[in-house]
Amino acid sequence: MTKLKHLFSPISIGAMELRNRIVMPAMGSNQASRDHGPSDAAIGYYAARAKGGAGLIIVEITSVHATTRVPGVLAIDDDCLIPRWTQLARAIHPHGAKAWLQLAHQGRQLAGAAKGIQPLAASAIPCPMMKRLPKEMTAEDIEMIVASFGEAARRAREAGFDGVELHGAHGYLICNFLSPLSNKRTDEYGGSIANRLRFALEILDRIRARCGRDFPVGIRLSCSELSSGGLTPEEVEVMCPILAGAGFDAISISRANYGTFRWIIPPAGTAPGVLAPYTERLKKVLGIPVMVAHKIQDPLVAEHIIAQGQADLVCMGRALIADPDLPNKAAAGRFDDIIPCIACNQGCLRMVYVEGRHISCMLNRTVGEEQEMALVPAATA
Repeated sequence: MTKLKHLFSPISIGAMELRNRIVMPAMGSNQASRDHGPSDAAIGYYAARAKGGAGLIIVEITSVHATTRVPGVLAIDDDCLIPRWTQLARAIHPHGAKAWLQLAHQGRQLAGAAKGIQPLAASAIPCPMMKRLPKEMTAEDIEMIVASFGEAARRAREAGFDGVELHGAHGYLICNFLSPLSNKRTDEYGGSIANRLRFALEILDRIRARCGRDFPVGIRLSCSELSSGGLTPEEVEVMCPILAGAGFDAISISRANYGTFRWIIPPAGTAPGVLAPYTERLKKVLGIPVMVAHKIQDPLVAEHIIAQGQADLVCMGRALIADPDLPNKAAAGRFDDIIPCIACNQGCLRMVYVEGRHISCMLNRTVGEEQEMALVPAATA
């Protein structure tokens, strides 16, 4: 039996220890309830992935402020939502997984469904996909959103989550400040790399003030926006040591933005683990764990990435949608029993972002309906 000793070795992120290196990364599932808390369907969906053996569950993009609320998208912008988030954390923990929450503000990429809300942005430059004119944030706006991230992290900790991840990738607000493509400010938040990092670092400081040093905080970055004038791999390589030195506990690498949306969720035909050579370079200079994403669907590929020192953890997003039990099956050597993701992007991308329906999967009928379709032994065999 092939043993994946590297993939299934423990690892620590700050003071938190994970049972293995498999991460379910944050992926929008469109399963929020009307009040933007996690629905019963969302709780069942994440509990299934925890039960399946993943080491870390990063719950999907969650809004930190009323200016970024969208139907179907989770939020943690009010204390009244804490009891519902507590239920989700308690559904994940009994299965041995750790739970993080991805905190985000959509910035200029705010969906049109958020009627009556003008998007906020580093500069008044529309997103090429959404095409809505955003408001350039004032100093007061920046302070308001920085404070909202701190309060959102405080609520996540009170709800029992083990850490949070800042969504600094894919063109959302933090990335909007980081990118020279979308940040044309001439004040202390624009221009140099140090200035463009200021917004993210102020958010980190506010979270530390509200949650303490023993609460892990990670950040997800696009190593390249794949857009002319946008973030480049070389520039992000300069940013990462600064972020690590400032106190982030982990960095997760993805790529692209809404202008190059097709590469955020790479389609079939994309090379497996295409970003691993990049994270290998980061891992050599950073003293914190590095996560890598992008089409890591095979546990043998994941094992190779960890064994070769290309990353510390692997984000197996769509693979865990197709088969939440992939980690347990791989650990037991039952590779032929794994339901393989085929990167068709129909249920996980089209259903959510085009159809506006909850997440599903062409190969796994239970996705989004785990509680309704749970297999329960019959009273009489």
